[in-house]
Amino acid sequence: MPARPPFRADRPRHRVRDLSRRLAALGAAAALAACSGPQPTAPTSAPAARGDVHRVSVTDLGTLGEGVTSYAYDVNRAGQVVGYSTTDGINSQTRHAFLWQHGQMRDLGTLDGGSWSEARGINASGQVTGLSANESGLAHAFLWQHGTMTSLGTLGGAFSEAFAINRSGEVVGMSPTRGGEIHAFLWSNGSMTDLGTLGGANSEAYAINAAGDVAGWSETADGSNHAFLWHDGVMEDLGALADASESRGAGIGPRGEVVGDSWTGQRSLATHAFLFQNDEMTGLEGLGGPVSQAKDMDRRGRVVGFGITSDNQAHAILWSAGTAIDLGTLPGGFGSQAMAIDAAGDIAGWRDNGRFSHAVLWTVR
Repeated sequence: MPARPPFRADRPRHRVRDLSRRLAALGAAAALAACSGPQPTAPTSAPAARGDVHRVSVTDLGTLGEGVTSYAYDVNRAGQVVGYSTTDGINSQTRHAFLWQHGQMRDLGTLDGGSWSEARGINASGQVTGLSANESGLAHAFLWQHGTMTSLGTLGGAFSEAFAINRSGEVVGMSPTRGGEIHAFLWSNGSMTDLGTLGGANSEAYAINAAGDVAGWSETADGSNHAFLWHDGVMEDLGALADASESRGAGIGPRGEVVGDSWTGQRSLATHAFLFQNDEMTGLEGLGGPVSQAKDMDRRGRVVGFGITSDNQAHAILWSAGTAIDLGTLPGGFGSQAMAIDAAGDIAGWRDNGRFSHAVLWTVR
C-alpha cells in the first residue's frame, strides 16, 4: 500500500494508529495485477462451510492511467465508488482520489498545488470527501462537488483528514487543535466543529449517519482508547467487549448502531469485531484467526469488514444474519478487505492476487 501522506514530523502517534499498522502487517495484501479498466469476474459462491446461501460477484475497478494499485473506501446506493489509485507506474507513490461509475474511473485531482489525494466517503448526491495535499504538502480534508475540490480547513492545526459524509453534506474526520491535540470534527455548512474527547487528549471521527450521529474513537481520562457515539452534542463512551479494554468505532447504522473492533492493551495484536446496539456491545464471529474488524453497516443490519484466517490471510467478511461470510480472494491472492456496504448489497473494498491491490465492488444478492 502506498506510504501515508507526509504529515508534520511532530504529529502525535496514537496507539490506535500504531495498532492498525501492526494489523496491516499481519494481513499484508499486495494487490491485483495492473489493468486499465474494470474487469468483472464470474459470480462465485461464498464458502459452503459457513452455510451461506448468498451469490457473490465481484468487479475489478481497475486503476487510474498507468497506475498499478487502487483501493476503494465507500459506495453509495447509485453504485458510485470512491477511493484512490496510483497513477503512473509500479515504482510511483503518486496517488489520486477517484470516482468510479458506469465502468469508468474518474481522476478527481488534488487541492490547488497538491501532489496527492485520497477519497474516503461519498453520499447519495455524489458529493465526495477525503484528504489531499495542499500547496504546502500538508493534508487537508476536502469536499468535492460539481467538479471542484475545496479544502474544509482545520481545527487550528496544520492538517486535517475527512473520512465520511452523509446525505446532508455533513463531513466528519480529525484535525489537530491549536494546542496540538488531535480531535474529531464535524463540518457542516462551511463550519468545522470540535467534537471534543472522552476526557483524554485525542479523538477521531470515522462515520456519520443521516441523522447526524457520529462514531469514532477517543482517548479516555485514563489513556485508554474507546469507541464513541456522538449524538446531539454529547459524546457517549461505548466501552469495550467484556474480555477487552479498548475499542474503536468505525461505522454507524441508521439508528445509531456502531460497528468497529475491540482489543486488550496497546501491545495486543488480537482484535475482535463488534456491533453496538441497544446499549450493548456484542462480538462478531471471525474467520478463525486472531483479528477481525468491522468497518460499515447497512440499513438491513448487514456488516462488512475483514478478518485474519487460520492460515494468516486477511479476508473480507460480510456478516449477515449472525453469520460471517468469507468473501475470499482472487486465485493466487492472499488478501482482501471490505470497507463499505450500500443498501443494495454492493460492497466496496480491495483484493489482491499476490502482486498488486485493486479496488473492487462485490455484489451480494
